[in-house]
Amino acid sequence: MSIDELSSLDNFIVGRVGCGQVAYNYPVDLSQVYLDAQKQGIPLEKELFGKVIEIGPRVVVTYKDHPNTPAMGFGLNVPATITLEGIKPKDPCPSKTISIS
Repeated sequence: MSIDELSSLDNFIVGRVGCGQVAYNYPVDLSQVYLDAQKQGIPLEKELFGKVIEIGPRVVVTYKDHPNTPAMGFGLNVPATITLEGIKPKDPCPSKTISIS
């Protein structure tokens, strides 16, 4: 994929089997992630999954300790829908159920 194509990816979804996924609601720009990976001589996937996005049991973190965190609305710092798998409430008591109307 070219850097131009990486600068505006529609319908980008990243996930981890058994943990969950992040589906981005707007186009994302992975060009800086690609350039960071190139500078370090590592594949884009390793930079993306090892340093930019962390998906684990009950957790999704983006740009945790990344030196090039983009401003809101740029890179992967755009609105997204997060789906977590295998999540259960600690107290399944129906009287404590929260509903939003």
